[in-house]
Amino acid sequence: MRKCYEKLKLIMDSRMDEEQFFQHIFILTLLQHNNKHIENIIKNNFFKYCRKTLSKSEIEIFYKKAKNSLVKQSIINENGKLIFCNNGKKLDSLTDYEMYDLIESYEDKIENYIKEKLLVAA
Repeated sequence: MRKCYEKLKLIMDSRMDEEQFFQHIFILTLLQHNNKHIENIIKNNFFKYCRKTLSKSEIEIFYKKAKNSLVKQSIINENGKLIFCNNGKKLDSLTDYEMYDLIESYEDKIENYIKEKLLVAA
């Protein structure tokens, strides 16, 4: 396994709170769209996972917070692209298996977080 893959897995495996939840959605969307930062698609994914709890204005706020936090952590650049891999590794250096595994893992983590939150709220 390469470092880029391992780092993305490490981020995904970290503890999950509300801030990481939105960061995970941001990263998942970049993975799903081959590292293309398309703001509307990312916001639509925020809405997809939070449609029952967030308004459009709240989505704007969480989008900006997630993006700024990922930039500060050097995970994405100002243009919203994943850049954190050492040695100049880029997202396209991931194998098909690694990409599939990451997407599936991030989706599972996000969905499990939502289920936990729903159980706590009930």
